Amino acid sequence: MSAGSRTADRVGVDVLFAGHDATRTGAPLMFLYFLRWLREHTELRFELVLVAGGPLVEDFAAVCPVTVLEDLDGGPVARALARGRLGAPARWWRDRARRAALAHVRRAPVLYCNSSSSIEVVRLLDERPDRVVITHVHEMEAGFRSMGPGVVDLLLATTDRFVSASDRVTRVLVEHLGVDPDRVTRHYEFIDVPAMVTEPPSPEDVGAVRASAGIPEGAAVVGAVGVTQWRKGPDLFLLLAQLVGARAEGREVHFVWLGADPDAAETRSLQTDIERTGLADRVHLVPPERGPARWFALFDVFVLTSREDPFPLVCLESSLLGTPIVCFDNTGMAEFAGDGDCGYMVDYLDVEAMADRVLTLLSDDALRRAVGERAARRGREEFDVSAGAPALHRDLRTWMGDR
Repeated sequence: MSAGSRTADRVGVDVLFAGHDATRTGAPLMFLYFLRWLREHTELRFELVLVAGGPLVEDFAAVCPVTVLEDLDGGPVARALARGRLGAPARWWRDRARRAALAHVRRAPVLYCNSSSSIEVVRLLDERPDRVVITHVHEMEAGFRSMGPGVVDLLLATTDRFVSASDRVTRVLVEHLGVDPDRVTRHYEFIDVPAMVTEPPSPEDVGAVRASAGIPEGAAVVGAVGVTQWRKGPDLFLLLAQLVGARAEGREVHFVWLGADPDAAETRSLQTDIERTGLADRVHLVPPERGPARWFALFDVFVLTSREDPFPLVCLESSLLGTPIVCFDNTGMAEFAGDGDCGYMVDYLDVEAMADRVLTLLSDDALRRAVGERAARRGREEFDVSAGAPALHRDLRTWMGDR
């Protein structure tokens, strides 16, 4: 057994899947749902290589053999990586170790990358003119700008087929990167609905989280979920709290941001802003939770303040409990929310319009319930793994040439 690898029966593979990490975030979670479905419903032979690890590694390993590349980067190479001083000789030794760990799959006929950054795995494989390279793109403009030098060039030069997470992502690929639209197929991301709604949170559980945050009974709750990075717009969430508070006409409205890592520098900066703006009694930062359903059930409205987001799964998860969504029109989630269908979209960065929509939903119980019920129904019917995975698998078989 090579370091960094969870092995099973090492035989030839039909598809080598690649991912950037195994964190509890949207792209890896959807990837896990898809691989589980493939294992349970097809005879496809596949393995997974992850550039970095994370808490979902063992979940992936229960589905297929997994190799984690960063686990191979021990000793001086790892220290050089951490210092950002990995020179050409060190990179050569690192890649040599990685190629050795992938010796049994280096001639895989199909490489399916679950993110643009994981395209780097193609460098570790043997050259094969007939290999099919598929990249599932969850990134948008800022995501591509943040990639290291040469990654986008490698992506465009080696990818045969692109899978986009939303129509908004398709536009980024075509209009910003110049990808031929005939090479792009949109597949919305999906969730495991039965695993998430086995039983709705009890009123006691919801009351417990309300009390833990210090939110009074009867107060309305506006929720958001995500890391506290610039892209997710936590600063816009604070501005929204200010605007709603000023316009609520005596109604008490609290704001909960779930997923705020207390050790992250961004969270500490956000907490400082909360205190300086006098919002400490109404804005609550909550650390990540493995089972967030009880918090979702507390939310009256879910807001997505992201400056860009391809198709965040947390919105789908929240919608299953009948919570309407308000988002900016530049995110993929606008394609789910619509304009009064399952929520509302507003112009990019128009926080005042977002505040108006939030207040409209909070002041009209019948409207809020109707929009929330449509969101829950659409989430169950169209965005469950039982609908999304078979469609993606059918296209995968086509791109493989039915090998």
